[in-house]
Amino acid sequence: MKRQAVTKPRPPREPWKRWPRTADLVEWMRVLLGLTDHMDGLKDHSSTVVDVTIGLLAELGEPLEALQWIEHLEKRVPASVGFERSRLVMQGAEIAMHAGMMNVMEEYLQRILGMQHLFSRKCDRGWAEKCVREFRSDHGLLAARDAQGDKQRAKSSFNALVRSAW
Repeated sequence: MKRQAVTKPRPPREPWKRWPRTADLVEWMRVLLGLTDHMDGLKDHSSTVVDVTIGLLAELGEPLEALQWIEHLEKRVPASVGFERSRLVMQGAEIAMHAGMMNVMEEYLQRILGMQHLFSRKCDRGWAEKCVREFRSDHGLLAARDAQGDKQRAKSSFNALVRSAW
């Protein structure tokens, strides 16, 4: 009699063992972002990895997918962690601006302003407004009359000129 081989059922592969078999960087970024669902929290070096990965995904020509990942990850961050949430939303505003979606960028900036109640410490008051004003100044979107101080006015004017030259 012939002996039949007994095969054991294979356990499902862990998500970190499902690396793509292609040289396409977009696929690798998708897998890496998929791993964030298995991370306990987005803090320390994992948030840096997520920032870089989402930024690379947007630079590789997938800004809509990058914005979807930002929305997904923002839902996972606890509501009490204002700085982490605002960091993600700020990255979304930057991606939307570089993709030419100015109305989406404004929505993200308004969401940051809406997070002001999360910054309850005395030293954090007005942080969201300052952050949005700095973003607009850094990207040449702040009117000179809205700038606070000569340094910000000069920076905003310079960046507006650079922006108009493109």
